[in-house]
Amino acid sequence: IALFGLTLHVGAVLNVLIAAITCLCLFGFACYVLSSRLQAAVVALAWAFSPATIETTAMARHYDLFALVTVLCLWLVALCTDSRKVLSWRLLLLLGLATAAGMLTHYQFALVLVAGGGLALFRLVRTSRRRLLLIAAAVGAGLLVSVAFNPLFYVAIGNQRSAQVHAPNVHDFV
Repeated sequence: IALFGLTLHVGAVLNVLIAAITCLCLFGFACYVLSSRLQAAVVALAWAFSPATIETTAMARHYDLFALVTVLCLWLVALCTDSRKVLSWRLLLLLGLATAAGMLTHYQFALVLVAGGGLALFRLVRTSRRRLLLIAAAVGAGLLVSVAFNPLFYVAIGNQRSAQVHAPNVHDFV
C-alpha cells in the first residue's frame, strides 16, 4: 500500500503474484511428495488453471494468501515429520511462522492445522514422540504469535456467525 497505493488494480496484481508463488511452492511440495518433476508439474498446472483458482485470484480477497500459507505449512509439516531428515530449529521456526501467518490470514486455517496435526500424529506417534512434541510446540508458538498480533481474533468468528442467514424454524411462527 505504501509503495503502490490502494486500488483494485494493485490488489489484483498482488493476488496474481501470490498465486504464482503458490504455484511454485506447490510444485516444490509435489516434487518432495511424489519424487517426480513431471508429476509435480502436472499438479502445479492443474492448480494454476483450475477455474476456482482463477476466480479467486481475480477477487481482491485474502484467498490466494490463504492457499499459499496452506501449501507452505503442510510442506513444512511433511518435512518436519520425515524421519529420514534431521529436524532443525529452522524448520520448526518456519513452521511456527507459517502457523502464525495462516491464523492471521483466516481463522479457518485451524482446519489446516488439524489436518497437519493428524499427519504428524500418524507419522510420528509410534516412532518419535519427541519430534511430535517439538512440532506441537512450534505450532503452539505460532498460535501464540498470531494471538499476540490479533488478540481479538475471536471477533471474526462472532461476526461470521451473526452474518449467517437465519433459517426459519417452527418457533419463529409460534
